[in-house]
Amino acid sequence: MTRVRLDVGSRTLVATLNVVVDDRLGLDEVALSETAWTLLDPMPDVLARVRHAEPAASAGALRAKVFGARLDDAQYLALVQDVMEAGCRTWSLPPSSRPARATASTTSRRPR
Repeated sequence: MTRVRLDVGSRTLVATLNVVVDDRLGLDEVALSETAWTLLDPMPDVLARVRHAEPAASAGALRAKVFGARLDDAQYLALVQDVMEAGCRTWSLPPSSRPARATASTTSRRPR
C-alpha cells in the first residue's frame, strides 16, 4: 500500500494510492473521494502536487518491534503519538463511496 501526499494550494492530504490500468483516467488525472474534495477544497486553476508521503516518525520502532526487538519508553511513546495523530485525522471523516474526478491541470473543476 503506497501512501501519497497531495498538496493543493495551502492544503495537504495524505491518501492511499490506487493504480488504475484502464482508460478511466488520463495520464495526468487523479480521482478523489468526496471527503478528499471537501478537505482539499481546491480553487479554480490550482494545480495539485502529488508525491510520496513521509513515513511516520515511529516507522523504525514499529519495524524493530515486529522483528522482536525490545522498545524503550520513547519508542512506545512515538508509536502511540503516531497512531493517535493518524486516528484524529481519519476517525472524524465521514465515509464516502462516491469518487470525484480531478485532473492535474484543472484540479478545482469538480465533475458533474
